[in-house]
Amino acid sequence: MNTDTVVCEGDGELLVGASRVLLRTVIAARKVGQSPEEIRENFPSLSLAQVYGAIVYYLEHQDALDARFTAEEQQIEELRAANRAGQVDFLAAMSARFAHARAQSDQSPHDEASEG
Repeated sequence: MNTDTVVCEGDGELLVGASRVLLRTVIAARKVGQSPEEIRENFPSLSLAQVYGAIVYYLEHQDALDARFTAEEQQIEELRAANRAGQVDFLAAMSARFAHARAQSDQSPHDEASEG
């Protein structure tokens, strides 16, 4: 199997086959112990051969892909941090609202069996 045909680049992402399933998603599932068959069940748009092909492609390009995935994760974390920094007041207000709602929920009776 020519694994270079299993993975293609689209919109700056590495995709498995003609699907919208990200290579990094398949590899992350594999790294947490999912079998290729389990991954296939979770992504029905992929064939089992494509799942195996994606894993082989990763193994053939592991160093470069690990560096790419790490850099992408770093970019995502930087964007999250910038987003949080730009939303400090909003996040504080929402946190206070959630805390207030939880406090009210804790004060109301939850035992519906006693109502009947």
